[in-house]
Amino acid sequence: MQIKVNQEIRDIKDEFLSGLSVRQTIWSAAALCAGFITFWNVYTRFGSTDMASFLTLCASAPLALIGFFKWHKMPAERVALCWLHALLMPRRLVFKGSNIHANEIEQLCTAARAVELNEMKNRREKGKDALEKDLEGRGAVSTGKHENSAQHAGDDPGQAHSE
Repeated sequence: MQIKVNQEIRDIKDEFLSGLSVRQTIWSAAALCAGFITFWNVYTRFGSTDMASFLTLCASAPLALIGFFKWHKMPAERVALCWLHALLMPRRLVFKGSNIHANEIEQLCTAARAVELNEMKNRREKGKDALEKDLEGRGAVSTGKHENSAQHAGDDPGQAHSE
Protein backbone atom coordinates (compact mmCIF):
# COMPACT_ATOMS: atom_id res chain seq x y z
CA MET A 1 0.00 0.00 0.00
CA GLN A 2 1.34 3.44 -0.98
CA ILE A 3 0.41 6.78 0.47
CA LYS A 4 0.77 9.76 -1.84
CA VAL A 5 2.57 12.66 -0.14
CA ASN A 6 2.76 16.09 -1.77
CA GLN A 7 6.22 17.52 -2.19
CA GLU A 8 4.97 21.06 -1.64
CA ILE A 9 2.94 21.73 1.51
CA ARG A 10 0.93 24.45 -0.25
CA ASP A 11 -0.39 21.92 -2.78
CA ILE A 12 -2.35 20.03 -0.12
CA LYS A 13 -6.10 20.54 -0.54
CA ASP A 14 -8.76 19.82 2.03
CA GLU A 15 -11.72 18.07 0.43
CA PHE A 16 -15.04 19.25 1.76
CA LEU A 17 -17.73 18.09 -0.65
CA SER A 18 -17.09 15.58 -3.46
CA GLY A 19 -13.49 16.69 -4.05
CA LEU A 20 -14.10 20.44 -3.74
CA SER A 21 -12.53 22.62 -1.09
CA VAL A 22 -14.65 24.74 1.23
CA ARG A 23 -13.91 27.84 -0.80
CA GLN A 24 -14.84 26.17 -4.08
CA THR A 25 -18.06 24.79 -2.55
CA ILE A 26 -19.12 28.21 -1.22
CA TRP A 27 -18.50 29.97 -4.54
CA SER A 28 -20.25 27.18 -6.47
CA ALA A 29 -23.28 27.52 -4.18
CA ALA A 30 -23.23 31.30 -4.70
CA ALA A 31 -23.13 30.74 -8.49
CA LEU A 32 -26.12 28.35 -8.29
CA CYS A 33 -28.09 30.83 -6.19
CA ALA A 34 -27.27 33.74 -8.52
CA GLY A 35 -28.17 31.61 -11.55
CA PHE A 36 -31.49 30.52 -10.06
CA ILE A 37 -32.45 34.07 -9.03
CA THR A 38 -31.44 35.48 -12.43
CA PHE A 39 -33.31 32.80 -14.36
CA TRP A 40 -36.44 33.17 -12.21
CA ASN A 41 -36.54 36.98 -12.52
CA VAL A 42 -35.84 37.10 -16.27
CA TYR A 43 -38.22 34.24 -17.14
CA THR A 44 -41.10 35.66 -15.09
CA ARG A 45 -40.72 39.16 -16.56
CA PHE A 46 -39.94 38.40 -20.19
CA GLY A 47 -41.06 34.75 -20.62
CA SER A 48 -38.10 33.93 -22.83
CA THR A 49 -36.00 30.91 -21.87
CA ASP A 50 -33.25 31.84 -24.36
CA MET A 51 -32.66 35.24 -22.82
CA ALA A 52 -33.04 33.84 -19.29
CA SER A 53 -30.47 31.10 -20.00
CA PHE A 54 -27.95 33.54 -21.45
CA LEU A 55 -28.29 36.00 -18.55
CA THR A 56 -28.12 33.13 -16.06
CA LEU A 57 -24.83 32.06 -17.59
CA CYS A 58 -23.54 35.65 -17.48
CA ALA A 59 -24.49 36.00 -13.80
CA SER A 60 -23.31 32.63 -12.48
CA ALA A 61 -20.12 31.98 -14.49
CA PRO A 62 -18.01 34.70 -12.82
CA LEU A 63 -19.02 33.53 -9.35
CA ALA A 64 -18.22 29.90 -10.19
CA LEU A 65 -14.85 30.86 -11.67
CA ILE A 66 -13.88 32.87 -8.59
CA GLY A 67 -13.91 29.67 -6.55
CA PHE A 68 -11.43 27.94 -8.87
CA PHE A 69 -9.29 30.89 -9.94
CA LYS A 70 -5.71 31.24 -8.69
CA TRP A 71 -3.10 33.71 -9.87
CA HIS A 72 0.44 33.49 -8.50
CA LYS A 73 -0.91 31.03 -5.94
CA MET A 74 -3.34 33.68 -4.63
CA PRO A 75 -7.10 33.13 -4.64
CA ALA A 76 -9.30 35.55 -6.57
CA GLU A 77 -10.36 37.42 -3.44
CA ARG A 78 -6.76 38.17 -2.56
CA VAL A 79 -6.00 39.26 -6.14
CA ALA A 80 -9.01 41.62 -6.03
CA LEU A 81 -7.84 43.09 -2.70
CA CYS A 82 -4.33 43.63 -4.06
CA TRP A 83 -5.75 45.24 -7.19
CA LEU A 84 -7.98 47.57 -5.14
CA HIS A 85 -5.08 48.42 -2.86
CA ALA A 86 -2.97 49.34 -5.88
CA LEU A 87 -5.76 51.51 -7.31
CA LEU A 88 -6.75 53.27 -4.10
CA MET A 89 -3.30 53.78 -2.63
CA PRO A 90 -0.90 54.41 -5.48
CA ARG A 91 2.71 54.95 -4.60
CA ARG A 92 5.11 57.08 -6.50
CA LEU A 93 8.11 54.94 -7.23
CA VAL A 94 11.28 56.97 -7.35
CA PHE A 95 14.43 55.41 -8.68
CA LYS A 96 17.47 56.27 -6.62
CA GLY A 97 20.39 54.70 -8.36
CA SER A 98 23.61 54.04 -6.58
CA ASN A 99 26.85 53.08 -8.22
CA ILE A 100 28.51 50.81 -5.70
CA HIS A 101 31.80 50.73 -7.57
CA ALA A 102 32.00 54.52 -7.85
CA ASN A 103 31.23 54.88 -4.13
CA GLU A 104 33.97 52.38 -3.24
CA ILE A 105 36.50 54.10 -5.51
CA GLU A 106 35.57 57.48 -4.00
CA GLN A 107 36.08 56.12 -0.49
CA LEU A 108 39.43 54.61 -1.46
CA CYS A 109 40.55 57.86 -3.09
CA THR A 110 39.45 59.83 -0.02
CA ALA A 111 41.36 57.46 2.26
CA ALA A 112 44.45 57.59 0.01
CA ARG A 113 44.29 61.40 -0.07
CA ALA A 114 44.01 61.50 3.75
CA VAL A 115 47.06 59.23 4.07
CA GLU A 116 48.96 61.37 1.57
CA LEU A 117 48.08 64.58 3.44
CA ASN A 118 49.11 62.98 6.72
CA GLU A 119 52.47 61.93 5.22
CA MET A 120 53.02 65.45 3.87
CA LYS A 121 52.25 66.89 7.30
CA ASN A 122 54.70 64.48 8.94
CA ARG A 123 57.39 65.32 6.37
CA ARG A 124 56.80 69.04 6.92
CA GLU A 125 57.11 68.62 10.71
CA LYS A 126 60.24 66.51 10.28
CA GLY A 127 61.61 69.12 7.91
CA LYS A 128 60.94 71.89 10.43
CA ASP A 129 62.63 69.86 13.16
CA ALA A 130 65.62 69.17 10.92
CA LEU A 131 65.85 72.84 9.89
CA GLU A 132 65.70 73.98 13.51
CA LYS A 133 68.42 71.48 14.46
CA ASP A 134 70.51 72.64 11.53
CA LEU A 135 70.08 76.28 12.48
CA GLU A 136 70.85 75.52 16.13
CA GLY A 137 73.90 73.61 14.98
CA ARG A 138 75.11 76.66 13.02
CA GLY A 139 74.56 78.90 16.02
CA ALA A 140 71.36 80.64 14.91
CA VAL A 141 68.28 81.29 16.97
CA SER A 142 65.00 79.65 16.05
CA THR A 143 63.82 83.00 14.63
CA GLY A 144 66.38 82.64 11.86
CA LYS A 145 68.51 85.70 12.90
CA HIS A 146 72.08 85.38 14.00
CA GLU A 147 72.80 85.93 17.70
CA ASN A 148 75.61 88.31 17.16
CA SER A 149 74.26 90.10 14.12
CA ALA A 150 74.27 93.41 15.99
CA GLN A 151 78.00 93.02 16.71
CA HIS A 152 78.86 92.28 13.07
CA ALA A 153 76.61 94.89 11.56
CA GLY A 154 77.68 97.63 13.85
CA ASP A 155 75.39 100.25 15.30
CA ASP A 156 73.67 100.96 12.01
CA PRO A 157 70.87 98.42 11.39
CA GLY A 158 70.83 99.26 7.65
CA GLN A 159 74.44 98.25 7.20
CA ALA A 160 74.91 94.84 5.53
CA HIS A 161 76.48 91.98 7.28
CA SER A 162 79.79 90.97 5.73
CA GLU A 163 81.96 88.05 6.64
